[in-house]
Amino acid sequence: MICKKCGCDALIAEGDWLRCPQCGAEYFNTGIDPENSVTKKIDMLDNGDSAERSEQREQVTAQTAEPKQQEYAETDEKPVAGKDDTAAFSESAEDAPVDEAQDTVEEAEPEAEETQAEQTAESNGIAQMEKNTDVPENRQNKQEKKPGKLKEIIDFLLPIIIAVVVALLLKNFVFANAVVPTGSMIATINEYDRIIASRLAYLSDTPERYDIIMFSYPDDESQPFVKRVIGTPGDTVSITNGVVYITDKNGTMYQTDDSFVNPEETPSGDFDPLYIPEKGETITTDGEFCYAENGMQVGTTQFLGKYCETGSDGTYTVKENLYFVMGDNRNNSHDSRAWNNKFVAQNKIMGKVLFRYYPGFEILK
Repeated sequence: MICKKCGCDALIAEGDWLRCPQCGAEYFNTGIDPENSVTKKIDMLDNGDSAERSEQREQVTAQTAEPKQQEYAETDEKPVAGKDDTAAFSESAEDAPVDEAQDTVEEAEPEAEETQAEQTAESNGIAQMEKNTDVPENRQNKQEKKPGKLKEIIDFLLPIIIAVVVALLLKNFVFANAVVPTGSMIATINEYDRIIASRLAYLSDTPERYDIIMFSYPDDESQPFVKRVIGTPGDTVSITNGVVYITDKNGTMYQTDDSFVNPEETPSGDFDPLYIPEKGETITTDGEFCYAENGMQVGTTQFLGKYCETGSDGTYTVKENLYFVMGDNRNNSHDSRAWNNKFVAQNKIMGKVLFRYYPGFEILK
């Protein structure tokens, strides 16, 4: 066989191929015995082809060998170095449309590729969906963090707010807290003692004699005062040499308890009898003083405007339950004896003083 590229007739046989020693062109050896073909043997070992399929491939090889040689000669190309006989035979066999099984495989490959593409697209779609799903989750997590911080603030402030509200409710409706600025109640309450009074003490009851009460000062109701109840409605109070006497509704006179009076000083002073009218009593006036139904003096004309209602016929009627109060430090107490409006109306009483909590705790009586 002569090289069609350079005309050399000394081609070298290498297996199923012939190589030109001068130009290196390679040609398939068509003169080799098919039974001794290395390519066929390898193909039979790999694919287990039958004798019939081998003959068909040999025919295909014989038909396509010459064009292959011409193609290599015209393009000056040669098979890739290192390519084995099996690969060369496979290239030739691929061009033959005889093998139906091979056609089936070739047709199946695109389907497999389509299936793989669909799976890839589906995987990408799921990944994209997961990615898209992560965004709202991240946003939701951020949104959850904000309420979490807000909840922490609320949890921190809520006890404080509740404590303040409870304190205000207790102060305005349950207890009254005060600092006593003077020594008028020595020795029971000293100067600058801190005390607590119950606002609920007289919701259903009325003040009793010797109760310590906190009230609005009759001559200036913006000031809270603390004194002890001495005279109640219907009593007549008289003071002789600092000793207080009470004449009750039945006309019985007796000396009041003075065990709580400041023991360091002896009470002194005289005060005319003063009657404490009851609610509903008619009051008359001579233009300077006011008198109760029994003729006892109840105060100056200021009494009318402070404690009485004026009727259509020009009469004056006591509208409040009234109380006469004094300090335990009798000689140094500004109380009912010296006030212009000498009585404390019940509706001006803030509460009953229960105890002192500073500088030391003590229940007051």
